[in-house]
Amino acid sequence: MSDSDIAVLADASGQPWFASVLGAAGQVYGLVLYRGGGGLGTLKLAMNADGPADWEEVRFAQDGLTVWFGPKSELSKEERDRYAVLGYKPARGARLAWPSILDHRPGLVPWPPDADDVAWLAEALPAVMRFAELLRAHPGLADERPQSEFPLLPVTGPLPDPANLEWRLWDVAPKAPAPRTVRVNDPAIETQLRALPVSAGVSWDVDWFYLPEGVVDGGRPYYPKCFQVYETRSGLCLATELVNATDDIFGQAGSQLVRLMFQSGGIPQRVQVRRPELQAVLQPWMASLGGRVRLTDRLKSVEAARRSMMQFMGRA
Repeated sequence: MSDSDIAVLADASGQPWFASVLGAAGQVYGLVLYRGGGGLGTLKLAMNADGPADWEEVRFAQDGLTVWFGPKSELSKEERDRYAVLGYKPARGARLAWPSILDHRPGLVPWPPDADDVAWLAEALPAVMRFAELLRAHPGLADERPQSEFPLLPVTGPLPDPANLEWRLWDVAPKAPAPRTVRVNDPAIETQLRALPVSAGVSWDVDWFYLPEGVVDGGRPYYPKCFQVYETRSGLCLATELVNATDDIFGQAGSQLVRLMFQSGGIPQRVQVRRPELQAVLQPWMASLGGRVRLTDRLKSVEAARRSMMQFMGRA
């Protein structure tokens, strides 16, 4: 199967899961169940990924369950201990006989599944296997269909005849955050900020990226976001801050920009971002101050900083 041969299963709550079987490239063998709207967004990003920045987003935005099949040596100690308790012993000489099952949430380190995850997998796996058999018998089943058109499969019982499969165009959006913009809560600081002049010709690049080393802070480990601000022309770093994956990154952006405006004595004429959601948050506020926000495909200063940091961490 191709990893683009997607089938959709709905759990007991009605939430859709987008199933993708991996292994056609001969590198990773297993299954991804992308969870709901967030998972579908990750799946679409993976289908259209173009360059390292996109693949970084795919890695850290994963939302779903994975089952990888491999040798025992690739399991974590916790997984090996769990299989020892269960008494699991594959046939002697069997390859790829040890499944690693993990829960993925955006910004968080992959984590062992809970009981509900395992129960759902027990339902979903046989349905995906039935879909695989259907594709074996009808290999051109999904040919020439739009990219986001996938069949909705029954979780139990036999699959319908191929002609009777229910195909849908899926666009399950994650729950939209409430509309917002940057606000300064202290009236005195707000007054001082609006008294600052607009610095003609000054441009700042604003963005963040995930660091690949998980941080343990009392709960499930997370990947910190490295928030940065650069002067566009010189490439001078104006601010760097590590932000918890669950913290308000947009609030952090506003706070850092306010601090830098006071520090520099002026409001930048332009702020450049590569994330539409960051543009939506900053644009009204910057316009009220006399500046503007420009959306761009690339921020060379941030890309260079990320490459250097990955090299320093031995991840390049």
